Amino acid sequence: MKDTDSVNLGRELQRYPHGLICLVGGGGKTTLLHRLGKALAAGGDRVLCTTSTRMAEPGPEVGMPVQLADDPRDLRLPSGGLLLAARPGESGKVTGYTAEELDELDRRGFADWILVEADGAGRRPLKAPAQHEPVIPSRTVATIAVVGLTGMLHPFSPDRVFRFEQAAAITGLREGDEITPEAVAALITHQNGLFQYTPSGAVRLLFCNQADTPELVDVGLAVAGACRSSVDDAYVGSLHTTGLNCLAAGPARLPLHALVLAAGGGTRLGGGKLLLPWRGRPLLAHALEALLASGVVNSPTLVLGHDAAAVAEAVRREFPDNNGITTLVNSDWAEGQSTSLRAGVRSIRESHPDAAAVMVALGDQPMVLPATLRRLALAHCRAVRADPTHPATAPRYRGRRGNPVILSPRLFDAVESVSGDKGARGILAELGDRVLLVDVDDPGVVGDIDTPEAYEALRSC
Repeated sequence: MKDTDSVNLGRELQRYPHGLICLVGGGGKTTLLHRLGKALAAGGDRVLCTTSTRMAEPGPEVGMPVQLADDPRDLRLPSGGLLLAARPGESGKVTGYTAEELDELDRRGFADWILVEADGAGRRPLKAPAQHEPVIPSRTVATIAVVGLTGMLHPFSPDRVFRFEQAAAITGLREGDEITPEAVAALITHQNGLFQYTPSGAVRLLFCNQADTPELVDVGLAVAGACRSSVDDAYVGSLHTTGLNCLAAGPARLPLHALVLAAGGGTRLGGGKLLLPWRGRPLLAHALEALLASGVVNSPTLVLGHDAAAVAEAVRREFPDNNGITTLVNSDWAEGQSTSLRAGVRSIRESHPDAAAVMVALGDQPMVLPATLRRLALAHCRAVRADPTHPATAPRYRGRRGNPVILSPRLFDAVESVSGDKGARGILAELGDRVLLVDVDDPGVVGDIDTPEAYEALRSC
């Protein structure tokens, strides 16, 4: 993706782990909360919009069901799957739930998304946090920092910047000084800035709002550029004029391609393993569906071998729109998984010379979660940004390394030397601790279906 592609922020959020999302900063945070909630619910997800601090009491203008409840355990999602909730307050304000209460709502699966307004800004476009804020639950998977670009049209003053003294300490600005992109970037990225208290593993996103003119778009791009080493992605837009449609202005995303190894004969299962039914679909269809649903990989390449024609027909039947799936047949499949790995990597190198990484997945792993794939892709992108020579990333579940694995291009030549049925395991073994292992709560990464017993256990799930 280019640095300034047009995107929709609601769809962009789907690329990242689902769960607790905190919004911090100023300049349109509450509006963004409402718009994201509606967009995610329109896509069929269950969404709770709430706060961990105080916010204006919602009225009919919010355009969604509202429930005020002292005890969050009394909350009930309506049939439309969208709810704005908080504790009753006073003086035109409602009070938020504690971080621990929000963690518990997420832990028990109350909603697919819990969007949390985690601090206040006194209706000013820019701010620095106080020591007690933002109030970020420990299970937060992403924090979105919001800044209002119109605040930069005026000199640095308490009228434009909330928590003025803290902002002055962070930026070094004095009252009356020009507010530069570098100063706003400091408010965002400083250790006491907007991402203060965000869990270390959470995604950090920046939304530069109020880009209502070409000049303010340029200012927003400059702020995003100054934050590139500290955020996972950044966006510039105007909720007032273009809604959630905006420019992607963050770190360039790695062109990540998926390679699905699906050539084996499955002899221990009597053959035809990939077409065995589970939950109404072939095993392979579930593996492909997870990759497509993750939103982080381009056009999967599927390597077939045993019973290739039947498997290809099943894929066409399950994905009639193709979904960008490319198939190739490995005539040497009986010589081991390494032959499929080599064939697949060669194909991707030829068809996608810009590929910055390849996610190697197994067709007989139907339970890997899309969220796990997003987490792996994010971890790999972060590692490459920190060290361009980073070679590989793999998931780990309860101490066991699993699949899929992500290989950087510097390993493509090494793939040519693998042999037998080991696939990429030998390469990863040689790399040792240079492989980034990402701990995941997903047994699917170690759950390939190789035996009748494994298949029966899967069917009982």
